[in-house]
Amino acid sequence: MASNVLSPESAGDELINVESPIPVAEMSSKNNHNLIQKQSTTVDSIRKQSGGIPFYAVPKQRQHWDVPYLLPHVNWGDLFFDLFFVAACYRLGNLLKSDCVTGAGFRGIAYYVGLLGQIISVWKAKLMYDCRFELVDHAHRVYEMIRLFFLAFAILHIKSIAKLSD
Repeated sequence: MASNVLSPESAGDELINVESPIPVAEMSSKNNHNLIQKQSTTVDSIRKQSGGIPFYAVPKQRQHWDVPYLLPHVNWGDLFFDLFFVAACYRLGNLLKSDCVTGAGFRGIAYYVGLLGQIISVWKAKLMYDCRFELVDHAHRVYEMIRLFFLAFAILHIKSIAKLSD
């Protein structure tokens, strides 16, 4: 069904026809409630449907457009693995402290900024993926464990300035 929408490409106040992703009939409050019910399928309901957690399943989208926002369920695993990033910040703090003690100057700050930037980019990628998708299979969980192993390995090797500069 086409609807008139103002697009960024239109130079003035012109309206163009664009295909709506959700038909107008589905935009009623009753149908929005149905979309929320379809969207709120959790890992437990997938276990019941398939008789257990499948080896591989396409990640489920957490939030659909034009549907009221639903808060994601936070489990102990997410909170535990966030501690990896807490450990990274602790080790980076020790790195910066050793820079002040040894007087390494710009080198210590460069190490700190370089390592912090990489850790933050890994955290941001994980956060953005977890906000968009829900993992319901073993393959993605194994991938997550491998990724966290490499993160832990990197965190383990954040040392003082004297050891990093050798």
